[in-house]
Amino acid sequence: AGIFARMGNPQAAMRQADAALTVSGRMRCQVDCWLLAVDAAIDDQKLSEAGDQLLDTVAYVQRAIQCGAVVDPWNILGFDAQYSLFPALENSVRDTRADDLIHLMDRIFTAYERLWSEAAACDQPEVSERVPDRYRKLAEWWHQFAVHEVSSVDGFHALDAYSAAERAASALGLWHKG
Repeated sequence: AGIFARMGNPQAAMRQADAALTVSGRMRCQVDCWLLAVDAAIDDQKLSEAGDQLLDTVAYVQRAIQCGAVVDPWNILGFDAQYSLFPALENSVRDTRADDLIHLMDRIFTAYERLWSEAAACDQPEVSERVPDRYRKLAEWWHQFAVHEVSSVDGFHALDAYSAAERAASALGLWHKG
């Protein structure tokens, strides 16, 4: 299902996801499909629609974390992205779900950056005013998990990403006005 979603075929992806036996697989595929829809909406210059879809996607990911379908981000910091079989560290295995979550969040942040830049470049103030607040709230939420401080994962600093996106959107807005 994930492969179909990344190939750009959300209908086939959803058919495969519906057949998945695990809730986590279905939810992850739905997020992939929604991010694909966000990218398509941005490509079609439907930026307000993309912003709403992105907000729904973030809420869905947070719901998936709360219900246990996606690994809790606190586990990345608390257990160094290890899944402990027994109390000793040598009896632990790498928790690849942590890498999946980090990659998923990176895709969401990238979608926000792209949406914000497009809104600034196309001079759509109604979107340009909503996106920074939503993006900042998400960056602050993700930053609390300190994934960027865990050396065993390839995390990113969410607030730095926000600052970079803010500078890029500002430059694009000035370019458009010029």
